[in-house]
Amino acid sequence: MYGQALGQVVNFDKSAIFYSKNTTDQRKNEVMEELGNIKEARNGTYLGLPMAIGRSKTQGDRWIAGSENGFVSDTKPVECKLEWVNELIEEGKWKTELIHKWFSTKDAELIKAIPTSMGRRKDKLVWSHSKSGIYTVKTGYAVARQQEVKPGSKRGHDAETSWEIRKHSVWKKLWHMKVKAKLKQFMWKCLQNCLPVNELLSKRLGRGEGRCGCCEEDMETIEHLFFFCENAVEGWKLAPVRWDGLHEKQQNFWIWWEKVTQTLSMNQGQDRVSLTINILWQIWKARNKKIFEQANQDPFKTVRKAQDEWLEFEQEREPEQKVSVGRMNKDISTNRERPRKEEIKLYTDAAISAKRVRTGQGIIARNWKG
Repeated sequence: MYGQALGQVVNFDKSAIFYSKNTTDQRKNEVMEELGNIKEARNGTYLGLPMAIGRSKTQGDRWIAGSENGFVSDTKPVECKLEWVNELIEEGKWKTELIHKWFSTKDAELIKAIPTSMGRRKDKLVWSHSKSGIYTVKTGYAVARQQEVKPGSKRGHDAETSWEIRKHSVWKKLWHMKVKAKLKQFMWKCLQNCLPVNELLSKRLGRGEGRCGCCEEDMETIEHLFFFCENAVEGWKLAPVRWDGLHEKQQNFWIWWEKVTQTLSMNQGQDRVSLTINILWQIWKARNKKIFEQANQDPFKTVRKAQDEWLEFEQEREPEQKVSVGRMNKDISTNRERPRKEEIKLYTDAAISAKRVRTGQGIIARNWKG
């Protein structure tokens, strides 16, 4: 048909035929015999060009997380017919026996540690340091900065000393926070990276795949749980306290918290940070409710419970504050001078409660008779 259409003759000595991976050997032999024993195309080159069109995804792509460069470490065996990674997956699970058959022990363990998608989505390249998955210069710069100050990455004696000073400051501020003791312990676990999120349980105990139990998409790290999981994102939108200027720090919980605590000396700083701790605590509790009780909690309820617990604790502390203020006012009143004859003095004071959204004002008028 080719010769009749173009007036040319096929040179079978310089031709080869490609077969799909599902073609049986019997069918291949039948076709080659029918075409005059034409050769089967193998992976090789002709005149410097590849004989096979396309690429072997299992060999040609960087897809093995945790390896030195992302590629398979060993050369693909000639008898191995695998072309695509999805050939190693069946019903959402890795084909363990097939992986150990064709890959080295090191590569096999790394491959099995890769979580498979529950949604059967197509593979795509993503930048793991941004919520959108798209690389930007801003996020790249943020990652570079974080690596410079990453705990444990010491650059000489000066870097070590600087890190120790910063670490001491963070702990000191935490232990002096006006919050419940259980919340301080909770924050300590977060900062020490020992909060039992799924990724940590998977790495240390081999339990599960490490995927988030709420959104079931990304690995559940501390950062994902508190900042990038869809429930957390919605919760922060509803929260009365916002940290919009610290988005680029959310890839590292320690660095983000260090920046948060730097606002303690500002106006209402103590209240903002205390409420933030309560919100983090309620996000953690909502996550556990989902994992252990299979119950979803509305982000609005999560934020409301955080506010209620914070206000309740603040109200419990108010009697102590009132006693202190009362003593101070008593001392001040003894120092007031009596007005001169036919004079009236006005004493005024005012207070604002941000958490209750209330204001109060007091005025005392005193004449020369007292």
